[in-house]
Amino acid sequence: MILDRLNRWLLIVVTLLSVVVVVGCSQQVLETPSPRPSETLSSSEASGPTSTPEPVQTSPPISPTPTSEAQPRPAVGATRLPVVKVTPPPMATREPPEGGRWVTVADTDTGLASIPITALAFDQKGDLWLGHYSAGVSHFDGETWQTFNEQNSGLASNQVEAIAFDQAGNLWAGARRGGGVSRFDGASWETFTSSNSGLADDDVRAIALDHRGNVWFGTAGGVSRFDGTSWETFTPENSGLFDDYVPAIAEDGEGNLWFSTAYGSAGGVTRFDGHSWLTYLFEDSSLVDVQLVNLPERFDVQRSGLVGEFVTSISFDQEGNIWFGSYGGVSRFDGHSWMNLTPENSGVPGESVEAIAFDHAGNLWVGTSAGAACFDGQSWWAFPDVSETFAASIAVDKDGNVWIATTYYVGYYAP
Repeated sequence: MILDRLNRWLLIVVTLLSVVVVVGCSQQVLETPSPRPSETLSSSEASGPTSTPEPVQTSPPISPTPTSEAQPRPAVGATRLPVVKVTPPPMATREPPEGGRWVTVADTDTGLASIPITALAFDQKGDLWLGHYSAGVSHFDGETWQTFNEQNSGLASNQVEAIAFDQAGNLWAGARRGGGVSRFDGASWETFTSSNSGLADDDVRAIALDHRGNVWFGTAGGVSRFDGTSWETFTPENSGLFDDYVPAIAEDGEGNLWFSTAYGSAGGVTRFDGHSWLTYLFEDSSLVDVQLVNLPERFDVQRSGLVGEFVTSISFDQEGNIWFGSYGGVSRFDGHSWMNLTPENSGVPGESVEAIAFDHAGNLWVGTSAGAACFDGQSWWAFPDVSETFAASIAVDKDGNVWIATTYYVGYYAP
């Protein structure tokens, strides 16, 4: 009897324990969430009969905290603002204005040291200075010519690409391919290079003066600013300058500096207001949609309506619009919209625009590889003397004469 009772009690205990185990296992199964759709079980994990799980609502995944190293910058240039283009006026041509005349001043038989000419500038007296491709710098006082070169002066290189005058009247001559920049005070020369100064690179492509008297140098290695005492250099590594090859510089009426940035990564123009940088990329640049997302935070980039990728010259009209000459034509930007002038829709003589400038009457002058022409806002005209020839440089003197350096000579249009 005692054994029977013990057996029954043992059976009850075992039964109770079995119930507890089953209940516990059932509770565990009920509390285990269904796998996410992306966590599909393999055939070895899914042995035995299964039932279709009920759909489970889940919250969207939380993105990790962004870091400056791991997270690329959004493609500002591809999404910020649409490019607005306006249609240029209908093309019209006319004869040169009555009373105006073209004057050929000199060629290699009558005073010019060499051709071609790369740059034109006027000093404070109004005298003309020329930069030569391979013969240094020439000065013309209206009657006689004087040439400075490596052999007879302290000029660092005969390969002069850019010239300009500072507020003190000093001449600056920038040389390409390793010459640096030379300063002439009327008596002696001093040369600045990347070795003895803060010049970014010895290949100097552009020189400009700002309203504070600083001299800016566009080089093949960035932009340098010289205040007469110290240097500061801006490159894509330490600023928002988009590319280190800078062939053109100009300052607008509000004190913003505009730099042509070309070769290497992409073509376009970069504006610098003294604090921040903004780059307008050539619209068809492959970087606009492909590589902008990888730009560091210091770059601010957007699309533009530039007609050409390589901008050679920058100028401003009397209304404050900015104009760009490029290998493609001429583009005007009013801060909101773009207008493009090409040989197909205007009187621009050729697609390869080398120089642009505005005269005292507000007319636009365009120098190209196929000649020079003038645009008064409605119609185009040109003198036969400056058509079908390479017009590399344009400058306007204090009397309003428009000087043009061509393949064969230098001369001016007197209105």
